[in-house]
Amino acid sequence: MLFRSQLGIVTFALDGRDDAEHRAVAAAVTADGVAALTSTVLSGRTVLRLCTISPRTTVDDLRMTMDAVAAYAAS
Repeated sequence: MLFRSQLGIVTFALDGRDDAEHRAVAAAVTADGVAALTSTVLSGRTVLRLCTISPRTTVDDLRMTMDAVAAYAAS
């Protein structure tokens, strides 16, 4: 996690990945329908952004999202 979370928004980066790779992972996870993962720029660096404010979001949802992030980052 790169910055303290506010309003259920979590930002994070993948080690060793550049800006384009972060954007590609966000697009792939979203296109796959797993989660509405986006990218944003913080301190000049592209990072991933996930909003978890929905009361229907479960721990399993977050695990599934992070599994998808890991899978797309590895491909």
